[in-house]
Amino acid sequence: MATYYPDNNNQELLDRISELEKQNRELNIALMRKSAEASVAREKLKRCKLEWEIVADQTGHNLCWVAIARALKVTIGHTGKYPDPDNVSPEQFARGCIEYHKRLFGDCGIELAFMRYKPDQK
Repeated sequence: MATYYPDNNNQELLDRISELEKQNRELNIALMRKSAEASVAREKLKRCKLEWEIVADQTGHNLCWVAIARALKVTIGHTGKYPDPDNVSPEQFARGCIEYHKRLFGDCGIELAFMRYKPDQK
C-alpha cells in the first residue's frame, strides 16, 4: 500500500466541501422559513375564501358595505377605510348604506334617506 501525502489540492477540495455544506445548511434553513411563510399564506387564503363564501351566501343584503368591512377585518385586519363593523352605531350603519347605494347606483331615481326614529311620534 502506498503512503498517502495530502497536498494543497486536497485541502482546497476539503475547504470547498465544507463551504458547500455550510451553504446547504443555510439554504435548508431559508427553505424551511419560506415553507412556513407559505403555510401561513395558505391558511390566510382559506380564511379569505371562507369569509367571502359567507358574504356570497347572504341573501337580500350581500352588497352591504358591512359585509365587506367584516370580511376585510377578519382576513387582513381593520383597514380604516370602512367603520369598524363591530363598533358601528346604528346611525353610522344607516349613513353607510346610503353612501354605498349612491356609489353603486348614482342618480338612479331612488333616494335613500336617513330618518331618526322617535318612539313618541305617531
